[in-house]
Amino acid sequence: MRGVVLLGLLGVLGGCGGMDGGDQKQAVTVTEVPLAYVMRSLPRDEDGELAVSSLEAPADFQAGARLMVRGSVSSRSEAQDISTPLLGAGHDIRDLSVSYDGQRLLFAARAPAIEDADEDEQPTWNLWEYDFRGQATRRLISSDLLAEEGQDRYPAYLPDGRIVFSSTRQRQARARLLDEGKPQFYPLEEGRDVSAFALHVMQPDGSDIQQITFNMSHDVAPLVKADGRVVFLRWDNKDNEDRFDLYRVNPDGTALTPLYGAESHALTDDTRREFLPLSFMGDGRLLTAIRLRETAAGQMEPVAIDIGNFVNREGPLFGRVAGQAEQALPGPDTTLTGDISVTGRMADLVSLNDGTGRYLMAWSPCRLQDGAVLR
Repeated sequence: MRGVVLLGLLGVLGGCGGMDGGDQKQAVTVTEVPLAYVMRSLPRDEDGELAVSSLEAPADFQAGARLMVRGSVSSRSEAQDISTPLLGAGHDIRDLSVSYDGQRLLFAARAPAIEDADEDEQPTWNLWEYDFRGQATRRLISSDLLAEEGQDRYPAYLPDGRIVFSSTRQRQARARLLDEGKPQFYPLEEGRDVSAFALHVMQPDGSDIQQITFNMSHDVAPLVKADGRVVFLRWDNKDNEDRFDLYRVNPDGTALTPLYGAESHALTDDTRREFLPLSFMGDGRLLTAIRLRETAAGQMEPVAIDIGNFVNREGPLFGRVAGQAEQALPGPDTTLTGDISVTGRMADLVSLNDGTGRYLMAWSPCRLQDGAVLR
């Protein structure tokens, strides 16, 4: 599959419920809602192979993304490039998150590397907010010096207006080292080659940054529940473990508990599953997608996880009626591997939360190049 362009969060509407006509709700058309998405060409590495972002390397950079905004969910609505006039060309844009009132949008952005600059002088991931009403964009941490103190990604709004995000700042972790009479340093993940990401909370103006999780590896992709609790992915990368499990924590860092996934990652003897992206469905289940860590195919399959009743695929919570932990959702009949998928490939999805059980997905049709002919 060549020459395919993936549009983050722009795609086809698919139903999350049963496909039987008698049980299926009538489709609801939503047109007067703004739509934001990331548009990029397929990123490739130095060898020309497809480069897919990895949870193991949240600070990685892939040039050539643009934040696009449409005034409505309609193919006739004109798309406006928000990021290029503000930031310039060549940036990487990720992690879109909408406010509870639907009027503001958080995203993470990073500028291209500076040629011949030292590592500590290179750009870092920063967090930005776009106001749909005023059509204005601002960096959450206005000070250049403070903004470059760490890599900041995965922002999300808390119900009280504060923002939870994942970062390498880890001020509290370094303060603990100082209290123990040890030299301060940025904590590294278990592989000792990249800085570890942990969850932090800050005020809307970028002040009062507080670290709320402490982990030897990455804590990433926070998703806020309606009650304010934060669901996130934790890299358990110690001893013989190497997996991203779902955890839950209060926004003040208390009540940290495993949520789902400890024994749910093996697909075959040689392949492991991971879950991303994350969003909540109207019935409380977690809408996510299964990806394979061993392939760079950039493919996923949608699934709904019953996190209220299960801790893993085969383990319902004590006293709960056994049922189905994971439900495969309708969508393109695709493959998780790097093989040709004649029905196309899915790259992203998010719950619409409009009462219909539908989700919005980024999907690319299959286009095969036979010599110089694109078929």
